[in-house]
Order: sequence, then structure tokens, then C-alpha cells
Amino acid sequence: MDKPGNHRLALKIMTSVQRWNHLTLKIRIFEKNRTMKKTATPLLLLAFAVMLSGSLKSQCIPGDKTTCPDPENNGEVCPDSMPDATINLMYNQDFTILAPAEYILDTIGGVVIDLHHIKIKDVGNLPPGITWVSNAEDSIFMVGTYYCVLLEGIPTLKGHFKLEIVIDVYIPGILGSPPIYVGTVTDSTSLAMNVTDPSAIGEFDPNLFKLITTSPNPFSESTDLKFQSAEPDEYSFEVFELCGNMVFVKKFQATSGINILTFKGNDLKPGIYIYQLRNKHGLFTGRLMKSQ
Repeated sequence: MDKPGNHRLALKIMTSVQRWNHLTLKIRIFEKNRTMKKTATPLLLLAFAVMLSGSLKSQCIPGDKTTCPDPENNGEVCPDSMPDATINLMYNQDFTILAPAEYILDTIGGVVIDLHHIKIKDVGNLPPGITWVSNAEDSIFMVGTYYCVLLEGIPTLKGHFKLEIVIDVYIPGILGSPPIYVGTVTDSTSLAMNVTDPSAIGEFDPNLFKLITTSPNPFSESTDLKFQSAEPDEYSFEVFELCGNMVFVKKFQATSGINILTFKGNDLKPGIYIYQLRNKHGLFTGRLMKSQ
């Protein structure tokens, strides 16, 4: 017959074993939860990265062969001019780009070669406050496919802006190799944007005066602005830093026809500046770059 003390000892041992098993179960549950958290964290980060990368693409819808036809098969940008923006009001408009199928390689005597794709590096000379984003990964536009670029933001400067689309050009690789970069092209003739100010008197009218060239640009000491005026008129030429501070202003009398204004920017620091050429009918806005 067992002694009572032996029963108590056995009971204590069983209780200790049960507590140990319970503690082991808790440890296992804790380790499992910690492993799940470690696994879940990268998954959450991956999901967030995918969502973020998607949000960085434009939410625009590109045109097609009906809304943006390319009868000559040399590429298209549609429309010719962006809808007007209003100063200090939100702007959200897009344009369509169709890459041309061929490219003229000037470096080897103007030989025409097939194009593989283009990459949009920049949309320059936008009104201050406006940014751009495309609907393509890394802004790579394949030949034969329509893409779009969204212009969005709140413009802070009135004027007429000729956009500068900077494009890297790639041709097919040789024997299955990656596409070959052959040059960078700046298109500054096909697309413009006008920012109006309802509180101002008179808006830009390209028939009354228009800018022809700004050369050299970039410049180191001086640059010439060549413009055409429909009539003898008083003009104002103003230069601003990107933050909006005016650094130069000059009022002068222009004659009917071609005029040349020489701007000496010796005292300016190297960088990008916005200029305005205005008369009583409106103004023209562009960009100047001061080199070292």
C-alpha cells in the first residue's frame, strides 16, 4: 500500500509536468506567431511597393488610331495644343504619344532605320506648378502602341508655354542583343500650353506677337530673343528665378516685324530661369538656362 506522501509527491510531479507542457505550448505558440509576423512583414511591404509603383503611373487614358491618327506613319502627338489652364486653379489634362516606326540616324549620313522604342526623359518648359507622369513603366513607349502623359498641378504663372519633350531613342539590338541607344531628341514644336489669368486684361494672341528663337540657350554671357510684332508697341521683358523672384526687367519699344532683344545675364548664377515677354495684348513665357 502506497503511503499518502507518495501520492502527494506524484501529484506534484504531474502538476509540474502539466505546467511545463503548458509553458512549452505557450512558447511554441509565441514562436509560431513571431514567424508569421516575420513572414507577413515582407509580404505587406511587397504589397505596399506594388501599390506605390502603380500609383506613380499616370491615370490617363491614351488615344487611339481614331482620335490620334498617324497617316504618314511618322509618329504623332495629340492634341496639337493642350486645353487652357487658369492660374492658381487645379489643372489635370493629358496628351497622347505614338512613337514613330523609323528613325533618321544623322550620325551615319541620315540613314533611315527601324525604331525599337523611345523613352520620355522629360517634359520641359512646363508652367511652374505643373508636373508630368506617363502611363508606361519607366516611361518607355514601344513602337506601334499609344501611350499618354498626364499634366497635373496648380499653375502659378500666366503665359504661353511651348513644351519641350525630351526623348531617348533606341533601335533594335543585333542578333537578339538588348536595344541600342542612338541619341536624344528634343521636340519643342508640336505641343503648347496656355495659362490664363481671368483678372488680367487681354490674353496671349500668337497673331499679335510670337517668339521665333532664343539663341544661344543655354548661354554663358548673353542670349538673343528674336520675336515678331504685328505692330509698333511697348514691350516688357522680365526674368524670374524658379521660386518666383524677379531678377531682371526691361521695358522697350518694338517695331513692326522682326525684333531682336539681347539679354546679358553675366551677373546671374548658373541655373534655370523663367522669362516673360509681354505687351498690352498678352505675354509669352519661356525658359532660359545659364551655364557655368
